[in-house]
Amino acid sequence: MTKGNCNYFIPDIANPEGTNVSLRALKERSNLFKRLLRHFVPRNDTVTSFAMTQERNFYKGVNMKITQISTFLENKKGRLYEVTELLGKNKINIRALTIAESEDFGVLRMVVDNPKKALEVLKKNGFVSSFTDIIAVEVDDQPGGLSKILKTFNDNNVNVEYMYGFVEKASDKALLVFRFDDTDKAITVLNKNKIKIVGTEGIENL
Repeated sequence: MTKGNCNYFIPDIANPEGTNVSLRALKERSNLFKRLLRHFVPRNDTVTSFAMTQERNFYKGVNMKITQISTFLENKKGRLYEVTELLGKNKINIRALTIAESEDFGVLRMVVDNPKKALEVLKKNGFVSSFTDIIAVEVDDQPGGLSKILKTFNDNNVNVEYMYGFVEKASDKALLVFRFDDTDKAITVLNKNKIKIVGTEGIENL
């Protein structure tokens, strides 16, 4: 039997008889977990880390970065409902969200009106969560509006890791969330090209 065809017996709590998984599938699953773990580095005090990030952003000038909540979810019925119900009961409003998923699990990314409280609530109720600096940008709400912004990033060698949209608008323009591999460089490029960034205060006033 060749190495690529070897199967491994994986015990499963939900299936006591276990599951036969190929070496290739095992490696793919391991690599996916490694990528997800980048978003969930353990912190001794999530709230303190949040405050430190906000303070760092403040002293760089106008607080152009906003805080995104990333929450790990097993791909099981009702898990997304549990998160949204929990936030709703605690009077936390979701402004924007997106889900990146695989066969077994996914990452729920959200912008909320009270990220500090959201982190506390999610952590207290057993949801693995962390925060990430992102940028909200106004985009012309017309054909070609997004392409124009992306061309600016492309021309200035700014890499977009992912993006998604807000339900609400700050003006007559669309409002999009961007995550970059170099957030500070992206802010410099946006300011240089007179593209409006909507900071924390703007998001809170939506």
